[in-house]
Amino acid sequence: MSEMKETDLCHKAEAAKILQCHPDTLKRWRGKKLIENIHYVQRSPRSIRYVRPLIEDLAINWNNEAGHQRAIENYRAGLLSNRKKKR
Repeated sequence: MSEMKETDLCHKAEAAKILQCHPDTLKRWRGKKLIENIHYVQRSPRSIRYVRPLIEDLAINWNNEAGHQRAIENYRAGLLSNRKKKR
């Protein structure tokens, strides 16, 4: 996901505000509700950024797993690495 725009990423405080939880709760949710390289990117052990559009969608579709999965697929389809090369 190297072509992900920097504006799509946010810090844990903003992600926690979107999800209406405490920032420390995000750590517990990583690996359970939040998926690495989908909902968040770990650049180093101390640098984790959350993917704002998917965090916002997760907040809306918390109990609608199928709806959130469609949002993940649509977001990933829009990334440069998933576009067909023009000749």
